[in-house]
Amino acid sequence: MKSIIEQASSIGKAVEKAWERAEYPQEFSVKIFQEAERGFLGFTSKPAKVGIFFQEVIQSKKTVTKKQVIKTESNKKPSPKKSITPKDLENTARPWIIQAMKFMNITNVPLNVKTQRNHLIITFEKPVFDNQLREKKLFAGLSQLLIVMLRNQLHSDLRDTKIIIKRK
Repeated sequence: MKSIIEQASSIGKAVEKAWERAEYPQEFSVKIFQEAERGFLGFTSKPAKVGIFFQEVIQSKKTVTKKQVIKTESNKKPSPKKSITPKDLENTARPWIIQAMKFMNITNVPLNVKTQRNHLIITFEKPVFDNQLREKKLFAGLSQLLIVMLRNQLHSDLRDTKIIIKRK
């Protein structure tokens, strides 16, 4: 198992940076070492520090030069936009959220996933944490990770899609 520790101005940004550095593993767990602290004027006085833990996928490594990367990117034609249905969003998001919650040892919290227009709405039926601030930070981090995961798995930019995570 490998791990990457990253710092940023928020937990969500730190997790996203670490996930990118790990080259987007499908399965990983997150450990929050330090939450971001803000000073008098709202500036970050201490950054958030998180670690992600994942299994390294062993692939055959092929060295690619900078010229090859530039050449392949310039020759690449834009792919046609794939039409994403609301069911695609719901069916992709639900298992991912359940798995992410299991990684954080949060179980038995029923949730509903539905789409309305360009909104993906995830509603937890009961509180995830007693502390509302902690729950708000969790929801913010999950929504950022969820949009990145949906973009990668559905191969769409989801430009107008908004994710709303709330509790009843």
